[in-house]
This record gives sequence, C-alpha cells and structure tokens, in this order.
Amino acid sequence: MTAAGSGRPTAVFLTNALRAFGRSLLPDERRERIAASIAVSSAIGFALLVGWGTSALLAVTRTGLAQLPELQPGFLLVHLLRALYAGAAFLLLLGSLTSSVSLLFLSDDLPALLPLPISHRRLFLGLLLRSIGAASAPTWFLATPLVAVAALHSPSPSLTVAALSLSLLSVVLVAGGAGAIAALLLVRIVPPRRARLLAATLSAVGLAGALVGIRGARPERLFDPVQALEILRRLGMVPPSPSSGSAEWAAAASYEALSGSVSGLAAAAALAAGALVLVTIVAASLAPLHLATWRRSAESSPDAASGGDRRIVRSLGREQIGRASCRERV
Repeated sequence: MTAAGSGRPTAVFLTNALRAFGRSLLPDERRERIAASIAVSSAIGFALLVGWGTSALLAVTRTGLAQLPELQPGFLLVHLLRALYAGAAFLLLLGSLTSSVSLLFLSDDLPALLPLPISHRRLFLGLLLRSIGAASAPTWFLATPLVAVAALHSPSPSLTVAALSLSLLSVVLVAGGAGAIAALLLVRIVPPRRARLLAATLSAVGLAGALVGIRGARPERLFDPVQALEILRRLGMVPPSPSSGSAEWAAAASYEALSGSVSGLAAAAALAAGALVLVTIVAASLAPLHLATWRRSAESSPDAASGGDRRIVRSLGREQIGRASCRERV
C-alpha cells in the first residue's frame, strides 16, 4: 500500500471523528441542545471566575512583594510553576491510566477500526493521542484562564501564550503516555474490565495519598502571617535547584517566556517536539503488543463466551426440533 493510499483512510477516520465531536456539541433534539448550552455556559462562567480570581491574587501578590524587597519574585515564580506542572503531571498520569484502559481496549469502535486498511502502528498512535486528549481535557480547561491572565501581565502576550501552551503540551504528552503504557501493561496481567476497576482503584489511592501528603505539609501555616512569611522567605531567598525532569524543564521554559525571552519559546517548542517524537516512538514499539493483548482479551471476554454459548444453545435446539419432527413423521 502506498503512502497516499494509507493516508486517505486515516484522513477519513479523523474527519469522521471530528464530525462526531461536532454532532455531540450540536445535538438534534431540543432537550439535548438546552443541556449542551447550559453545560457550555457553565464552563465559560467557571473559566471567567478562575481568571478573575487569578488576577485578584496576582494583584495582592504584587502589593505584598513590594513590601518585602528581600524576596526574589523570580524564585517564587519558578517554584510555583514547578508545583503546577508537577501536580498536572501527577493528575494526568492517574487520569490517563483509567481512560486508556477504556479507550484502548473497551471502546466499541475497536472492532470496526481494526479491519480498516490502516497500519496498526498508526491506528494505535491515534488511539493513544485520543486517550491522552481525553485525560488532559480538564487540565487544558483549567489552564486556559491561567494562561490568559499570565499573557495579559507579561511583556509579550503572544510569546507567553505559545510558550506556556507548548510547555504544558510536553507535560501532557509525557504524563499521558506514561499512563497509557501503564494501562497496557496492566491489561497484560488482568482482563480489561477488571483492569479498569483496578486502575480506578489505583487512581483513588493515588489521590488519597496526595491528599495525605498535602495534609502532612500543614497547609494551615499559610493562614498564619508569621509562618507564611517564613515559608516565603525560604522559597524566595534560595535559588531553585537545577532542572532535572520534564516538569522542571517546562517550568524553566515558561519562566523565560514570562520574562519576555525568545529562548523560552524555543525551549518549550523543543520540549513539545521531543515529547511528541517520544510518544510516536513508544506507539510504534508497543503497537504489536496492543494488538496481541486486544485479541487475547476479545477472545476471552464474557461477550465472546456468551455468544459462543448462544450458538451452542441454538444448534442444540435445532437438533432437538429436527429429531422431534422426524419422530412425528415416523
């Protein structure tokens, strides 16, 4: 099959997926349209509220830092960006673990997609990106007003929007890809339906552990002026440690972009491109494993077993009916 021939089914698949997404946003029935309109309006209102709260917090922070000249705002900003990207990566890992099991193995579209004249590597890459997109949708929704507020208060708004978006994209691809790989390995051990329950349990345990860790850090100290000032001095007077991970690299690129440096955009673009190449290589390497795992799970699924039982029952019923008719003739 030529490149053009293999690319045409892929384009048709992507076009149909976009049309289905558009139909879900614009349903035909009146009740569904009203529900969709309420959902969209609520989402826009929530985003505006987050943006307003961020702007107010930023104004208060500037006023407070003006009274504390010994603190370095750059140090505080780097620590804040690292915390945000690390938290987003952790939540994306847990969310992708659950969504990948459903989209890669339990989706109703898989039996219709696998026979298409598309290489399984390309098909698995599309499924993997769709899983990452589904898991990262809440992250992008929450990040949009934050990026908008940061762009309005930065020297170069367009540079800031591009750099922050690319930095977040790199974190999304790496964390979402890691969650998908974990889901694939999990399904190799247990059946998909049990794996989905186990993934949900692991996600709940992970969130509970994160809450316990946050509680152990004693966040109530932020409401005590003396202890809050001590925390600010500890973070704002000591330079951050060198970057050693994707979240820290994304934070460094975002900080450079917020400062108005073009190098931040270049670093963010390099991180996003590297993450995309990494996901593509991983998808190409694990595509045969995914196909073998899906076939094994499909053959051993309860639906397949019940279908076989139904066929056996039908054949036995027909045999009994045939014997009864022969007896009547005799």
